Amino acid sequence: ALPIFPFIALIFGWRVRRPQLLLLPLLTTLSSLVLSYACATLAARHTGLQVPTYQGDIMLFLCLALSIDYSFFLLTRFQDEVRGGGNRGATSRGGSDASAVRAAVLVMVETSGRVVSLSGAILVLTWLALCCFPVFGLAGVGLLSALTVAMCVVVNMLVTPSMLVLLGRCLRWAPRCAKPNTTTTRAEIGRAHV
Repeated sequence: ALPIFPFIALIFGWRVRRPQLLLLPLLTTLSSLVLSYACATLAARHTGLQVPTYQGDIMLFLCLALSIDYSFFLLTRFQDEVRGGGNRGATSRGGSDASAVRAAVLVMVETSGRVVSLSGAILVLTWLALCCFPVFGLAGVGLLSALTVAMCVVVNMLVTPSMLVLLGRCLRWAPRCAKPNTTTTRAEIGRAHV
């Protein structure tokens, strides 16, 4: 599993083109893992769930896969908006660099955030379906895996946008944003309101 991490970093680096942004998937993965393990421990102790010994491995791989996947969705959309290539026109509205970063984050949450939320909801329902089968430990696997997916969605939808806004100001990513356009065409106005 370890040889895949440099490949993932290369793909992120090629698509996102900001080394600072490579820290966000690491942050969301670690945060998701800590929250998932904490919630799973509480749920297992207070509900009497029968949890197989391999459940921790399932949670680890779910957190790794989902945090990397969701971060990739969110960060590529953010970078598209910051570069001015987004189809919603977030950075072409003018204003300060900080407002351009905030606008890019808003568009990112509106578009890729929906994908992340829908994907998470489908995965939660799928894992919860395992609770319906009368096999030893399967209800515990289903419930704790659904909890892990929910934690990944919540962490990615809260941490990534907030860190982008904070780091956008602190690290001065914003000067690379598209220059404010003082002459706005009707097509740009239409795209901004779609």
